Amino acid sequence: MAIEILTDSASDLNALSGNLGVSVVPLQIIFPEHSYFDGELSRDEFYEKLAKANPLPSTSQPSPADFLKHFTRAKENGDDVVVITISESLSGTYQSARAAKELAEYDRIYLIDSQMATMGEAALVEYAVKLRSEGSTAQEMEKILLAARGRLRLYALVDTLTYLHRGGRLSKSVTVVGSLLNVKPILSVEKGVLVSAGKARGFARGVQAILELIEKGGGADLDMPVYFAHTNARELCEAFMGKLAELDPAFGCCGRVVDIGGVVGTHVGPGTVGVAYFAKES
Repeated sequence: MAIEILTDSASDLNALSGNLGVSVVPLQIIFPEHSYFDGELSRDEFYEKLAKANPLPSTSQPSPADFLKHFTRAKENGDDVVVITISESLSGTYQSARAAKELAEYDRIYLIDSQMATMGEAALVEYAVKLRSEGSTAQEMEKILLAARGRLRLYALVDTLTYLHRGGRLSKSVTVVGSLLNVKPILSVEKGVLVSAGKARGFARGVQAILELIEKGGGADLDMPVYFAHTNARELCEAFMGKLAELDPAFGCCGRVVDIGGVVGTHVGPGTVGVAYFAKES
């Protein structure tokens, strides 16, 4: 009996899935002229198309059938499945997985709403991999992961206000003034919902503000997975990581890096960088 760990492409783990031993179910990115499975386009291709897109692309969750094929195979083999999805508040992916479980009529499928996306979701998936390697059962993994997700934190520094405006999240006047003043929003995800965690003038002040938010929350548990992420801005992400390490040396020796794909990248645009981690247990 084996345990399959299944996630969706909103975790942005496509490139790391083989190393981690997880399976990824893709969402779709829908441009006016064509639809693509998330990951079908390279990150360069996606952001090149995004810059020209009018209107912005939309996204579509996987169908129940996309999950069902994994569940059916697990049922035939007598395996367990632990499924970790993007926040139910951000996508219908969790609902598709639940519908597929009902169709499979198989009790050994454990569904977990990460209440996160991108790097936050990825951190929870990697923790699941760690638990599996340590010999936890699927039922034990479910209980531990549901408890641990409450400690997940995510902060992202957005480079441009343009895409938040085009997506209807900012007024034109706020966008224009903010751009002139070089204001960079800091976004977070709380209880599955994308929220504003603050703003800063310039990159360096933005990084400082994120570190202050981390410290205010009690600090990061660096024995748990840490993820950094960026939207087609690897060098900027490295600068972000380096700046965090200057402010707190503990961040200089940990963390994986993922490229943020179309599910989140559509809304924040290129040049966004961020970090996800588990807060220390109180």
